[in-house]
Amino acid sequence: MEVLDYTPCRSVNAYKTVENDRVVIITFEGMITLQGAGKEVWMHANGKTRIRDIIRILEEKNPGMNKDDCQNEVLKLLKQLQTKGILIANWDPLYKNELPQEI
Repeated sequence: MEVLDYTPCRSVNAYKTVENDRVVIITFEGMITLQGAGKEVWMHANGKTRIRDIIRILEEKNPGMNKDDCQNEVLKLLKQLQTKGILIANWDPLYKNELPQEI
């Protein structure tokens, strides 16, 4: 399966709150704040939206954005969130735990 077809999902191990133009994620290790495109990525990491669709949504909201740069930044952010343990790379409701897949 291609990485762009993964359906990332926020982990239940993190609490999030939406404050105006940002998302604040609170974990056992600390706090992470996402704004702008980072907020959009987080909000669409719902276990239903594929990575390629998240990228398309961002491109539509930011028409001047370079497609390759957008894809690279989204993958980079998802990888960082996965490394911190607050994102499941490819959610599958039949397997409640993270599959051994990485972005």
